[in-house]
Amino acid sequence: AGWRTRRAKPVTLDVLRLMLAVCDRGSVSGRRDAALLVLGYGMMGRRSELSALRIEQLTLGDEWLTIFIPKSKTDQGAHGEDVEIPRELAPDIDAVQTVRDYLEALAGHGVTGGPLLRRIDRHGNVLDGLAPGSVNDIVKAVATAARLNDAERTTAHGLRAGGPTDAAER
Repeated sequence: AGWRTRRAKPVTLDVLRLMLAVCDRGSVSGRRDAALLVLGYGMMGRRSELSALRIEQLTLGDEWLTIFIPKSKTDQGAHGEDVEIPRELAPDIDAVQTVRDYLEALAGHGVTGGPLLRRIDRHGNVLDGLAPGSVNDIVKAVATAARLNDAERTTAHGLRAGGPTDAAER
């Protein structure tokens, strides 16, 4: 009847660069947005997995960022899994430093544990954790700010699709 399945636009490295460029690294919310983008692309995570991340689940090394995912859609038995993201997603994208910058911003607000990705009010106050829908809203807002073509199709699922798309194109 003329309906077709809408597909999320993959956030490839080129698109990720454009989105990261509009994140204000001087603000807590800009650092959060950059960390969300890097983590979403690097771990190829679902928005529910991103919103469930806790600071305690992160290990930042010199060359890798390790994230412990205690349960996922494909791990209903909750055995858990370590996901490793290389420091350099690309020569100009340092995943470890991006997340480290955000963690430092959180620590400056007295947050050293609990939910990683948090709501931030218009005054820069750090609040509670993000809901999965909010993760999607942030990705869409950053895509719009970056003036991407088809920004309305750029969603959190596009971060999950970006890595495999880049690999297939290589």
